[in-house]
Amino acid sequence: MSRTLSFHGAVLCALVISSPALAQSADLAPITNLSDFILDFLTGPFARSIAGIAVVALGIMAKAGRLKWQYAGSVIFGIALVFGGATIADQLANAAG
Repeated sequence: MSRTLSFHGAVLCALVISSPALAQSADLAPITNLSDFILDFLTGPFARSIAGIAVVALGIMAKAGRLKWQYAGSVIFGIALVFGGATIADQLANAAG
């Protein structure tokens, strides 16, 4: 237990000491570009098609009398989070400073 604790403490100290130097020298443009591509893919036309299919599936289930409203609410809430997630994150980042 003592060795594990001292090892974790040494790793934490190394990370704290080296983090300013790593932040100055790292070029994160490729990672940023990849994450922007993934965000655009998941909130673009592909996601709209999937959301449309999900809503149609909810309609078919409702017509057949097999729709549970908790499931429908989960799907609608999920769609709202997918398309509003970037806006929510931007607002939180702006509020944080």
